Amino acid sequence: MSIYGSQILRALVACARNAGLHHLVAKIQADNAPSIALFEVLGFDSVGVQREVGWKAGRWCDVAILQRTFPGEPPA
Repeated sequence: MSIYGSQILRALVACARNAGLHHLVAKIQADNAPSIALFEVLGFDSVGVQREVGWKAGRWCDVAILQRTFPGEPPA
């Protein structure tokens, strides 16, 4: 991911936290190690994999699911 992509993702995480969201979910092609690593650096945890849900370049692709949960109480 480019430096700009990293900055945008960091801003998105900050906006979500400031908006009071409880969590963010990311779905990334499972073999895209650099993107998965970036999300993990920003506090996302791997929570699963969807098998063969995308078709790309003549083959089925798995999708990794990552989640970032923000602490706090549920809304009233």
